[in-house]
Amino acid sequence: MNHRPDFLIAGAAKSGTTILHEWLGLQNDVFFPVVKEPHYFCFKGLSADSIGHGVDAQYAAQMAFDPQAYERLYANAAAGQITGEASPGYLYFPGVAREIHDFNPQTRIICMLRNPVDRAFSQFMHHVRDGYETFRDFAAALEVENERIENDVWWGYHYRTGGFYAERLKEFFDLFPRSQIKVVLFDDLIQQPQDVLQQTCDFIGARCNSWPDPGKQTNAASGMQRVARFAWQARLSQQHRGMGRLMKKLGVQPTGRICGMAPPKLTSPLRQRLLEGYETDIRTTAKLIDRDLSHWLH
Repeated sequence: MNHRPDFLIAGAAKSGTTILHEWLGLQNDVFFPVVKEPHYFCFKGLSADSIGHGVDAQYAAQMAFDPQAYERLYANAAAGQITGEASPGYLYFPGVAREIHDFNPQTRIICMLRNPVDRAFSQFMHHVRDGYETFRDFAAALEVENERIENDVWWGYHYRTGGFYAERLKEFFDLFPRSQIKVVLFDDLIQQPQDVLQQTCDFIGARCNSWPDPGKQTNAASGMQRVARFAWQARLSQQHRGMGRLMKKLGVQPTGRICGMAPPKLTSPLRQRLLEGYETDIRTTAKLIDRDLSHWLH
């Protein structure tokens, strides 16, 4: 019985990790722990109250911070199953590639990449949707990002910074053979879902017995038509699902006409300004993964 992961979905956040996790979880050969994002290799030796200000307490409490807790996540895997987990912070924090390699140099790594501007805005909208972001203007949130980083605010609020991929990718490429690393573009995941799933199953050595619904996009926060008027509405609905269902039944759910409001927008000038900042990293990333990413720049 394998009490360690055979593969990891390493991130990036808001790049399709949840979708791929769900699709792979449908395969009989694949075992995932109940905890989707244990983030062990980011926060080993820490605790739930020391990983950043503003992190959701329930989310943090599920993480694994010591080797015994992490290996227990795989205790229910059946003999012969291929084990894995998905923690999008693995492609954000420096040194994680080394931690994974020291733990098991045979681990297969799946890196998922998305246009960094779309990724940043999607992450911002995810926090707006769930009531954790105090700003309703994306530009305003970006203005305070460096201050948030300096003040040890949870990395989920590092919207712009989370889109620089090249340095972290190079850490993995320097430690693992290319045959153990698979890069999946969000564009391909959306446009060719069955191909991506089959290729990923082949990569981890699993038989593909179940196919995804191509119309389903889990966590697609950036496409919301309305958001909660007040942050407490969204948090209440998110953290207490029964209350959320009741609000929906009464017609006063956070995203409804009564309690909702128009969502923030990503303006063309802001998009262009962000792309200019990402351009060098995008070109470096393209060379690292040997893919044409020029469409991200237009």
